Amino acid sequence: MMNDEILAAIVHDTRVAVYAVRDGNDDIGIVELNWRDAPNCEIAFFGIVEEAVGGGVGRWTMAEVQRVAFDDGAARLWLHTCTHDHPRALPFYVAQGFRPYRREIEIALDPRLSGNVRRDAAAFHPIIEG
Repeated sequence: MMNDEILAAIVHDTRVAVYAVRDGNDDIGIVELNWRDAPNCEIAFFGIVEEAVGGGVGRWTMAEVQRVAFDDGAARLWLHTCTHDHPRALPFYVAQGFRPYRREIEIALDPRLSGNVRRDAAAFHPIIEG
């Protein structure tokens, strides 16, 4: 939901690495590593298309992300998850070796209601209107 100028500044920052996950000629995922607090590295974005969930692509991608980050000198690799992520996101991250560090409650408007995100996004969460 950020404007194009801010997004461009992030993805063109030399301390940010963006990787496409490919299956042949098809893009099926994306990973963004934020090194702006090096040697700490944040997985700022980790996403796999719905059709690939449950087929091992996520496990392979996360293993590659961890390998790349630590080979490139990460002292700490971390990420955030939220209720808009897939319901199995947190158990997936734990299974990949991450451990929950803190839980916070943030209240924000559902971006599906404003039109910033497709209404069918995160279909596993009901839309509450009114």
